[in-house]
Amino acid sequence: MAVEICEDLHYKDVFWPQHFVLGLSILRDLNIFHDVQLIAEGKKIPAHRVILAASSVYFRGMFCTGLKESSQNEIPIHDVDYEALEAVVNFFYTAEIKLTENNIYPVAHIVDLFGITSLRSVCSIYLMNSININNCVNVCIIAKMYNYLDVYNAALYHACKNFDRLLDNDDFMNMSYETLIECLSSHFLNLPDENKLLLRLCGWVKQDYKNRIDNVQKLLDYVNIYLLDFSVAEPALLSLNTSGNFLNKWLDKSYRTLLNKEVIISSRNILRHANELEVVICIGGFSPDIQLRTIDALKYNTDIWRCMIPSAITQGTKLEPLHKVIPALKYPRMYTAVAQRNNFVFIIGGRNNANEQINSVDIYDVSQNEWVECVNLPEPIEGAAAACINGAIYVTGGFNNESGVSRKTWVLEKNSKTWREKSPMNEQRSYHGLVAVNEYLYALGGAGKVGECSSTMERYNIKTETWQIMSSFQKPRSHFGCVSLDNNIYVIGGCTQEKNVIRSVQMYNTLTGQWQSCGCQLPLSMQSFGATVRKGKIFIAGGNDGSHVLNFAWEFNPNAHFWNPMPSLNKGRIGLILATIRVPQV
Repeated sequence: MAVEICEDLHYKDVFWPQHFVLGLSILRDLNIFHDVQLIAEGKKIPAHRVILAASSVYFRGMFCTGLKESSQNEIPIHDVDYEALEAVVNFFYTAEIKLTENNIYPVAHIVDLFGITSLRSVCSIYLMNSININNCVNVCIIAKMYNYLDVYNAALYHACKNFDRLLDNDDFMNMSYETLIECLSSHFLNLPDENKLLLRLCGWVKQDYKNRIDNVQKLLDYVNIYLLDFSVAEPALLSLNTSGNFLNKWLDKSYRTLLNKEVIISSRNILRHANELEVVICIGGFSPDIQLRTIDALKYNTDIWRCMIPSAITQGTKLEPLHKVIPALKYPRMYTAVAQRNNFVFIIGGRNNANEQINSVDIYDVSQNEWVECVNLPEPIEGAAAACINGAIYVTGGFNNESGVSRKTWVLEKNSKTWREKSPMNEQRSYHGLVAVNEYLYALGGAGKVGECSSTMERYNIKTETWQIMSSFQKPRSHFGCVSLDNNIYVIGGCTQEKNVIRSVQMYNTLTGQWQSCGCQLPLSMQSFGATVRKGKIFIAGGNDGSHVLNFAWEFNPNAHFWNPMPSLNKGRIGLILATIRVPQV
């Protein structure tokens, strides 16, 4: 008699987390099993210890390490806003929170205190999207306090771009000395009136005279004396009543300098530019029969790639336009990783013209128009991916002839001279995507250990230093374009495991956690091309279609779902990289 075999069934209920959260909310609303109350501003918030501990490292440490609070029924939470605390606790039970201009700062404080990484990302999104002339100073303060460095840089850029208006804003008086110096030392500063600057700096000092008066000497280093009306400047400065004779000496020295009539280039008279251009640069790659060292650039609304970028030079008391030739790479390289920290472009690893993997890291300093050496990666690698988050450069995966496809994660912190290895990815990846979005890194797709292509995505939490598997996209692929824009991640073109070059474009919404197909495919099948974001649009160039090396360039408008042809590269290239830089517009 034949034995019937019943196959095992593995089942996963994807809706169970929602059901579980709903059940928790019901228990809390019915006041069932509460065993602790949080107290803020004299008001009580009932909760469950197990929920608090599961949701926050702060409470986990409090309840699981034998602290006295672990046995208390009421726990005071000092120096927090009651309504903000209630909103955060409600989030623990419902996975929902509403951020507003009235609660974002107290919520950000609680999120930092409790160590809630998912809410930290949401706070980062809200702060980034909310930046305007009326709050950029406060956003700088909060972002600096809680280490949202990407948000801080965005708010600082907005302040510099609108500095003339910011001087008229009452919030200017609350700007920290460090942030003020960062603005004044920037060559990009919208400041048409130097007298207005001096008067407002004097007002800033008087706002907190005791703590700020010692900063006057340093601040004056950034005032252009050649543009001052000293009938305005002298009484304003002398009204500060500084101890000693410093201001009189500064005024005398300034008068003598002006009497010489010779303009001396220094920090006191380097002119600033009030507007900037976004320029796409194309670096390296392989053209038929030759690997390239050259860098080409494309300005907006121009029809040709050139090996020069717009710049400016101080001529007397005027800023004159200038074009600078972009220096070539020290040697050819292709399939390098690229990341940007402000206006510094990092190119990492790759393959040289001897067909060898390399570990060198070079930095293009846009303001100085020069290549600077950086500390090398610990091992040679090609086909790695890189991204910058909060000032740190991360590099993942890649391929090495000796060790094969890598899972490794490397980081170079800002101001560090050493690459440190972090937690490895869950999968081996090369020729993959890596993007930074709202305090997280996302690694996507790529070629695995035996050449198979992946459609998986995993997310790295920079606070917990852990990788988490996320939802996969359709059509496994490698050698594709990958960029982030407006909280979305785009996976563009690429090559399948069957070596078919494809046109599909998919988008992942990091807020909803959903993948969707974009309404418009690539104009033609492409792989191994460069991709960047310029003026809110996705820009791609080069690559190949499986048979031919391409020089085409296209720009995608996510709102119109349309690929617009752009000026073609001077030469077809594969394995190139693109980056968007900012240069002076005079």
